[in-house]
Amino acid sequence: MDEIILEKIDELKSMIESSDEYKILKICNENVNNSVEVIQIHQEIEALNEELENLEKIGGDSFKIEEIQKKINNLYLKMNQLDVVKEYNEAYKNLAEIYSLINFEIIYPLNINLERKK
Repeated sequence: MDEIILEKIDELKSMIESSDEYKILKICNENVNNSVEVIQIHQEIEALNEELENLEKIGGDSFKIEEIQKKINNLYLKMNQLDVVKEYNEAYKNLAEIYSLINFEIIYPLNINLERKK
């Protein structure tokens, strides 16, 4: 591969890593991973998902399955309402805008469609 292209890719990567958007997302990610509330909710969701899988394997009561699914959805809603998660989502959105800009300004204009050989 062309060395100049590789150098420019490394430069772009470094620029992204030094951007405020990336730094903020890293901090927010750490905050989410260290949040006791997020961890507790995540553990509840995992336990309910395991219970749901077991019920589905044995052809469990559809009412009970629906009840568990509602609990899982409510826990996700609860987690998404936490300030630490809202901050993460906002930071993610801001960094995603940079990725979108790269796609729209660099990748898409090249209009290269590669087909996989079957």
